[in-house]
Amino acid sequence: DTNAAQTESGNIKETGKSEGNAAANTEKSDKTLVVSMAAEPANLWTIGTGQQDNQGLMVQNCIGDSLVNYDFENQEVLPCLAIEWKWVDDKRIQFTLRDDVIMNDGTPLEAADVLYTVKMATEHSANNDSGRYFDYEACEAVDEHTVIVGMNVVAPDFLSMLGESAFGIVT
Repeated sequence: DTNAAQTESGNIKETGKSEGNAAANTEKSDKTLVVSMAAEPANLWTIGTGQQDNQGLMVQNCIGDSLVNYDFENQEVLPCLAIEWKWVDDKRIQFTLRDDVIMNDGTPLEAADVLYTVKMATEHSANNDSGRYFDYEACEAVDEHTVIVGMNVVAPDFLSMLGESAFGIVT
């Protein structure tokens, strides 16, 4: 993914790769981006509603980030909101969160945001991939920037699934 910024003349310019380029996406703008889609999104937050559609996922991918990204070409999991992770056991992954992320509401990213997102997924999306694998009771905020995410089944590919846009973290 490449971050882009609009110049004074209205042209779009690349500002660099999103990996390791946290500062590139921090400027506020009064510009409006107009996007054309085949249909109107059913919603903008699939986890909170339990409904997924392609248009909603496309928008969600632009306004939210996930804990990790998945590089399909190289078939590897890459950092995003989490800078490192480790499996605690077969059903739990511990994530260390970046400390430089400001959420859409202006607050810093914290482990509580991940727990809130998982809770919403288990309450509203238990019938689809956004929520079916989470076990909210097995989740834990270790500290402000460390969180353990629990699953209700052994799912070796769960880490790569967290890189999908449906798993965007919200406050």
